Amino acid sequence: MFGRRRLIWSRVLAAGSLVVLAGCDLGPDYRRPDLELPAAFRASPETQAAAWPADGWWQRFKSPELNALVADARAQNFDIAAAIARVQQADAQVRIAGAGLLPSLNATASGSWQRVSFGTSSRSRSVSGFSTVNSGAGVADLHSYSANLNAAYLVDFWGKVRAGTEAAAANAVFSRFDQQTVALTVIANVATTWFSALAFADRLAVAQRNLADAENILAVIRGRFAAGTASALDIAQQEALVAGERATVPNLRNQMEQQLIGLGILTGRPPEAIRVRPGTLTAIAFPKVAPGLPSQLLERR
Repeated sequence: MFGRRRLIWSRVLAAGSLVVLAGCDLGPDYRRPDLELPAAFRASPETQAAAWPADGWWQRFKSPELNALVADARAQNFDIAAAIARVQQADAQVRIAGAGLLPSLNATASGSWQRVSFGTSSRSRSVSGFSTVNSGAGVADLHSYSANLNAAYLVDFWGKVRAGTEAAAANAVFSRFDQQTVALTVIANVATTWFSALAFADRLAVAQRNLADAENILAVIRGRFAAGTASALDIAQQEALVAGERATVPNLRNQMEQQLIGLGILTGRPPEAIRVRPGTLTAIAFPKVAPGLPSQLLERR
């Protein structure tokens, strides 16, 4: 009877051990499932996948001002700096996660000094260290030293540490892609804002010329009115045209200044230090746009 009960308990313990061991297993590595996918998307013709822009793509515009702004943005933009810091943090996390696979060492050292009174001089030695006694005039100085060295190693039997290391490495790769995306977005915003500022500068120059021409024409009409060859209606119409041109100038100047403020935020420069000259937009060498992608993207909207 007792032997049969022992056999039953041994079987129960064996089954429980199997359940515990199965629960501790982290599972196999991820493997992408095999899916039967069509070779092409039937709703649209085959198109070439968009490629990542080449490094230094903004230099193709051949604008020294734009190159300087991009250089300042890459060095001083807060978003890029934060993305770089996240990459460094992810790399440090990889090293921290991988440290669990390495042995750990712990070393300690200590020393003590004590002055005691002895009738005679003596010298002693102990197992943990050694001590010396120097006597003189009934007083002895006792110096004691000790050192310990401990080593430990964690066996990653269930693969927990290794799985954490792989997760940290994957997060580091993601952080690098995120940093590149942030840098590309900031540089694209710098280029777009710079071109908008140049466009507003050209429009402002045109509006100022139109205002000057309208004022000259108004002076001529007033002269004709004094000579009796123009009516008061002609003067009123031209004055309305001058007022409209004069109201356009501050609006365009304000929009140009808003673009300069945006450039200052992106590049870390004071807006007053960014100079925009009229006519610069027409001097930029615009690269050829590859056909295909932009128009097709618009057609799908």
